[in-house]
Amino acid sequence: MITAAADTSNLNSQQTPMPLPHQISSKTIPAIIGVVCLALIIGISFIGVSSRKGPMLDRQRFSDFSNLQTEIENYFTTRGYIPENLDTFSNKDPETKLPYDYKPLSDYSYQLCATFSTEKTAVHKKGYDCITYELNESDKPDPFIFTKPQNDEKLCLGQLYPIEWETNKNVSKIVSLSLFPQRIANLVNVNSWKILNQAQSLNAGKPINLNKSNSRQKGSFTWKVGDVLDNSTVKRVTDIFPSDYYHMCATIINNGALEDWQYGYCEFITLSDCSED
Repeated sequence: MITAAADTSNLNSQQTPMPLPHQISSKTIPAIIGVVCLALIIGISFIGVSSRKGPMLDRQRFSDFSNLQTEIENYFTTRGYIPENLDTFSNKDPETKLPYDYKPLSDYSYQLCATFSTEKTAVHKKGYDCITYELNESDKPDPFIFTKPQNDEKLCLGQLYPIEWETNKNVSKIVSLSLFPQRIANLVNVNSWKILNQAQSLNAGKPINLNKSNSRQKGSFTWKVGDVLDNSTVKRVTDIFPSDYYHMCATIINNGALEDWQYGYCEFITLSDCSED
């Protein structure tokens, strides 16, 4: 029994006692506090930067979308249609450095899409989403206009008059110029007569082909006022359909499709026998 007690006391004498809290060095405590505080500061700073980065990126995306909207509207008002893609536009996401997605929906609407960092109520959700933009159809330019004559201009029968016209680049061909009376202008299947120039007929089986690379095309020809082609015969339009007030209109090909008797491509003119004035 005495031997056993001696062995046990020997074992206990070999163990190193753990320091108690009040035994920790006063120099160690500030170091521990400093490490903990530094970790908290770094964590809070990271959270703060992350929380600000998302809104900043989305504000830049909205600014980019606004610039693209302006560029697309300018494209539309000068050409009459929206672009097929945005390859020639300034178009890059501030985070991914990749182009924004562009989706034409119709002749007058499209979408711009991005992966948003935050959600904006009633505008877009967080993550990939698209915003729809609408164009005003009334902003579409007339593909063809007359610079001479102007609306309500009085022309004298028999005079040689220089007709001048101008187009936007989305017009590919002018097939013919025609006249028809004002009072039947809105009827379907109206009678019309091709306007003649000094080479007999502007149409003559040879439509005017336009160079689509230029922003505007211009041209002119001389018309002996009142002379038209009716069933291959040159006649005075006032003899065919006595009237004072006529539409002078262009029949054109626009993007491969025939556009005929469009109100926007007409001028109203008065034909008068000036010899009686």
